[in-house]
Amino acid sequence: KRQRNAFGRQQSQRHAHIDERLHGEHRGQPHCQKCAELIGRARGVSRVALPAGSLIERAAVDADYADSYAAFVPATLFASTHDLDRYAFQRSAIAGVTADEIMYRGDSPWLVYHISYLRRHEGTGAARLFVSTAVHYKNWRGWLYFALVRPGHRRLAPFMVSVMIRQAAAGS
Repeated sequence: KRQRNAFGRQQSQRHAHIDERLHGEHRGQPHCQKCAELIGRARGVSRVALPAGSLIERAAVDADYADSYAAFVPATLFASTHDLDRYAFQRSAIAGVTADEIMYRGDSPWLVYHISYLRRHEGTGAARLFVSTAVHYKNWRGWLYFALVRPGHRRLAPFMVSVMIRQAAAGS
């Protein structure tokens, strides 16, 4: 006897319990990139232009790829660059620090990337967290590598920003 699995494909009854067990183990967790993107957007993270006057804006000059995601946060969250550094989900060598921004730089044989975490006040009691990325390709391998990574980056970045905010709010 055959039945449909979680992906809508036919499978034998004998293998159905394996599919049910795997599906149950991942219940409540984002198990695909699209789910992660939707969760990030649902938590108030949106794609925006690079923040004007920021370190990342200067680093993104002539960048091959640049993006930025932002979300509103309570004014007490990420009160210093130390807090931004503590909850940053991607760290490498510090490339620059201002009163409200910290930027990291990573280097590989194929590309150079910058990741910035910036907090800006948006009036009384509110602030906005920006997480931005700029990528410079060194050669065709960098282009090829990021061509493969780009779709995942665009989907996972909003989710990671939302996770960063939740962890900071929980104080973990």
